[in-house]
Amino acid sequence: MYGIKELAEILELSEKQIRRRLSLILPYLDGHCRKGPRGKILLDERGKEILQEVIFRELAGSSLSEAVRSVVLELQRGPDNHGQTLSPEASRERAGTYGKERKPSGNGRHPNPDSGGEATLPKVPARSVKVEIPEHILRLLIILCALSVLVQIATLIVSLLKA
Repeated sequence: MYGIKELAEILELSEKQIRRRLSLILPYLDGHCRKGPRGKILLDERGKEILQEVIFRELAGSSLSEAVRSVVLELQRGPDNHGQTLSPEASRERAGTYGKERKPSGNGRHPNPDSGGEATLPKVPARSVKVEIPEHILRLLIILCALSVLVQIATLIVSLLKA
């Protein structure tokens, strides 16, 4: 069983980053996660593999939410036509192993799988995160911008009528 601290060391992420990813996949870890002594979150080997797959998909260019969504869909689908299910081992075969040094890719964010080099987790500080804005907030901002434009047009029309 792996605790947050062990997962952070193995996957080369901060404990905060591990907690964030776990909070998104926890409802889908059916039986692969449990509470240990004093409420410590523990994952079994399969739970760790699922978490690794999410991280691999992030490294491949997906946002965190897209990576979680695709892993969850694959988990819900079950085994594919060849009897295979979600397999981080296959992912590591595609992109190298976790925990080894790699040369930075062109953009510095994701490994380049075509470079022939090993793909590992980036050593990004915990404060460097992608912020996702909820859809309802984005809609509100768009509406406010549209209203602002309408007020400016109305002001222009009123000033033209007075002249």
